[in-house]
Amino acid sequence: MNEGTVTWYAFDIDRRLFVAVLGSMDNRVHRIPAAEKLSANQLLRYTDAAGYKRAEFVTLAEATPVQVREFSCLANKLLASEAGSSPQLVPQDTIKKTFSLLHGGKSLDLSEGIKRSGIIGELERFIKQPLQELILQTY
Repeated sequence: MNEGTVTWYAFDIDRRLFVAVLGSMDNRVHRIPAAEKLSANQLLRYTDAAGYKRAEFVTLAEATPVQVREFSCLANKLLASEAGSSPQLVPQDTIKKTFSLLHGGKSLDLSEGIKRSGIIGELERFIKQPLQELILQTY
């Protein structure tokens, strides 16, 4: 059940930063830690966009030069892969999962396909991995 939660992960290659945002429309949800448990690279922020108030738990982690190179290789592998003819399944409810690769502030065209979905899964794991330990330390 989605209790008004949002989760997104990102990698900013220019700034060499991994970013995770765990948001909740109700800060009683266990995903928002107490402020005293946060480390120097974490913060709680409260937003009000279009009348929807949300508490967000933001975590940052610096990337090493090796991680920057690994990400670049995976992204290039994704862009070089053939787009398959098998479309990915799209959820029919309110929960939606998307993956975007941006270059110069614009989203690159990532055609669907089985080969590409595997590489996207690798990229998702790559981006989440450095952030997981930091996030779990706050609970």
